[in-house]
Amino acid sequence: MNNPRISFCTTCMNRLSYLKQTLPQNLADNMDYENLEYVLLDYNSSDGLEEYIKSNYSEELNNGKLVYFRIDSVEFYDWTHSRNLAVSLATGDIICNIDADNFTGAGFATYVNQMFNNMQDVFLTTYYVPLRKNDVLGRICMLKSSFLNIGGYDERMKHYGFEDIDLIHRLERSGINKVDITNPLFLNAIQHSNKERTLNSKEGSSLKDLYIRYINGYSSQLLFLFHDYTTMSGTMINNILFSKLGANTPSNFSLRYNYSILENSWESGVWSTDGTRKISNLKNFYRIESKYLREEAMFFYHQISNRMIMEENTRKGISFVKNEIQKKGNLYKNFSPIPLEV
Repeated sequence: MNNPRISFCTTCMNRLSYLKQTLPQNLADNMDYENLEYVLLDYNSSDGLEEYIKSNYSEELNNGKLVYFRIDSVEFYDWTHSRNLAVSLATGDIICNIDADNFTGAGFATYVNQMFNNMQDVFLTTYYVPLRKNDVLGRICMLKSSFLNIGGYDERMKHYGFEDIDLIHRLERSGINKVDITNPLFLNAIQHSNKERTLNSKEGSSLKDLYIRYINGYSSQLLFLFHDYTTMSGTMINNILFSKLGANTPSNFSLRYNYSILENSWESGVWSTDGTRKISNLKNFYRIESKYLREEAMFFYHQISNRMIMEENTRKGISFVKNEIQKKGNLYKNFSPIPLEV
C-alpha cells in the first residue's frame, strides 16, 4: 500500500472542551504523515465548536489537513449514525475512528501505515483484555472497504456502549483479523464521568426520576421516568447469583458481564395518562436520591440497550447490517452547505 490516504474521523456533540485539548495535539503529533486528513463531524453542537474551528484552523482547513462538517437539525447525539456519516464523508483508504476525548499519540498515522503495509486483511483496535479502558475502546482503524463490506455501525444501537465491540466482532466474522494496539503512547484519553458519556442522549438529558423495587437477593426492578411522561423498566439481575439461584435463564444472559436484565428488552410505558402528572402504581418502589446512583443506572440503561443488540448479532452470526436511510438534517462542509441531505 506504500503511503495510502488515512482519515482520522472524529464525531462530537458539545465536546468543545475536549477538542480544545485533543485536536491541536493530534494534528501536531501526526504532521510526519503527509497523506492524512482529519475529518471532524460536528453533530449540531451548541457550545461554540463551529466558531472555534473557524477562528483557529483556517490554515488546516485551506490545506485539507482538517475537514470540518456540520449536520444541523439533530437534537440528540447518535453514536452509530454520526460515525457512519463521518466515514462516508472521509476520502481515505484507511479509516481511524478517533473519539473527541482521545489523544492519538505522536506518529500514530505512521504506525497505522506501517501496520497495514506489513499485514493483509487486518484491522487495528484497542479492545483487548489487559487494558480494557473505556475511554479508548472507540479507537478502531480499518480499510474503508472492510467497513463498508459489513455495513458500518449497526444504527439500531442508539445508546452509548458496545457499538464499537459489535463492529469489532462483525469485522472478525467477515474474515478480517484483529490486531491489538498495545503501545501505551497511543492509548491516552481525557477521563470523564459516565454522566458526560450519556448527557447528549435523549434519555440522559430528560431523566426525571429513578425508582427501584427489590424482588429477591439477585434481582430488582428499575423504573426510569422521563420528562415527556414516558417510562422504561426492566428487571436487573446479578448474573453470578442468578446462575446459581435462578430457574430459567433469558436469551440475553451471559456470565461475561456482572449484570443483565431479565427481559429481552426494556419495557416502555407512561407515567401519566390523565393529565394529572401524578405517578401511580409505585407500591414497594423506592426513589433513588443519590446523584451518583442515578448516573450509574443511566449508564447501565445505555450499555444494556446496545449490548442486547450486539448479542443478537452474535447469536445469529451476523457480519453485515443493512441500515435504514433516514433524513436527519442538512450538511455543511467547511461552513458552506453541500447538496447532500443526511
